[in-house]
Amino acid sequence: MKLMREHAATGDRTNPFKEVLSLLDPLMAEDWQKQIGISRSKVAANCPSRSTGSSHGGSTPTSSTQARPLYDEFGNYIGPDSDVDDASDSESSAAASEYGGEAAAASQEAVPMDTTEDGAPVEQRIVLAEDKKHYPDADEVYPEAEVVFQDEDTQPITQPIIAPTKTFDFDKLEKEVPELVYDYHFLAGLMEHPSLIRNVAVVGALHSGKTLLCDLLVSHTWADRNKKLGNLDKEVKYTNFRGDEISRDITIKSTPLSLVLTDTNEKNYLLNVIDTPGHPNFQDEVTAAMRVSDGAILVVDCVMGVTDHTKRMVKHMLSEGPRMKFVVVLSQLDRLVLELRLPPEDAYFKLRYVIQELNSYIREECELMGLDKDDY
Repeated sequence: MKLMREHAATGDRTNPFKEVLSLLDPLMAEDWQKQIGISRSKVAANCPSRSTGSSHGGSTPTSSTQARPLYDEFGNYIGPDSDVDDASDSESSAAASEYGGEAAAASQEAVPMDTTEDGAPVEQRIVLAEDKKHYPDADEVYPEAEVVFQDEDTQPITQPIIAPTKTFDFDKLEKEVPELVYDYHFLAGLMEHPSLIRNVAVVGALHSGKTLLCDLLVSHTWADRNKKLGNLDKEVKYTNFRGDEISRDITIKSTPLSLVLTDTNEKNYLLNVIDTPGHPNFQDEVTAAMRVSDGAILVVDCVMGVTDHTKRMVKHMLSEGPRMKFVVVLSQLDRLVLELRLPPEDAYFKLRYVIQELNSYIREECELMGLDKDDY
């Protein structure tokens, strides 16, 4: 390769392979010369016209070595195309002509683009994408079936998807309306005199007996005091008229009652009693009842004593100021005998302890709020 580069640089036209052969082994050089001679003799035999001289001008014939070689010094073929290529070209042209004839015959038999297979003319028009019919209709596929198309969201927004269950349940607590000690016109007349109206909220802990206390106040207005108020198995609970309150046996919403009651001087007053829930989750109902009330009745279970919810009620009543007067009612005294099995002396000390605990808590809260404890 170095000698070839030097020959190319100097412009020498001599064959660089001669110098390469001289550097190789003499035996290898003889073999290469024999192979080159054999290849040249084959080329001369295949192309005899090039071994003779030209037919023009009576020129003398030349030897095969002086004719144009078919291969260059690198072994690449530089001669004319062989007969094999000509034969393949002729075969391809014949096949193309045959295919062209068949295509021409097929084109003559083809149906024109502007007609159908039956020869009828095709109607040409612009069809929108939404008007194209790609698939058959349902009535075409199933002719015996009834196809009904309905629009979505036909149900009005006022009608719920899943309607709530309506329970039409009403318990008739009294077969006959009991006779009262006063007339309804007298009750309506007291409403015209605000000085004779008292609004009282009944508050306390859960299951402390607030609703039963309201039932006792209702029974106190009956003319027949000997009439029994329900039975021991089932309480009446006039203020619990909701279905969820009856099923859960608790008060959920505050319920007012309008009653005409008398004081110790036999003076009649219109008493609006508000029965409030005792569950801590319904504290908002108690707060709303206290805001519209002039006083409160704090119901305390003598067995449970002063609970955290009871203390919360006391603190809330004290925060209303001196206008909110309240009294304490100890309920469920029968539990001291039936459940705790306490003798009379121990039951007395139990009641005394509950009252002292409540009074001490009221004094502490009054000192913290800066209120006069004598007002309560």
